Amino acid sequence: KPHLTSDDASRADCVRALLFSGLRRMKFRIDKFLKSTTTKFLSYLEF
Repeated sequence: KPHLTSDDASRADCVRALLFSGLRRMKFRIDKFLKSTTTKFLSYLEF
């Protein structure tokens, strides 16, 4: 097993932070999409 240097650790932290923010942004986008779709669907049902 290769020894992890602090450089490798900081790089892993960067990747983890990028993934985390990307996932949060994706979830936000999906939530917005679901809300708008649900609203459209409900207004469609009311007619």
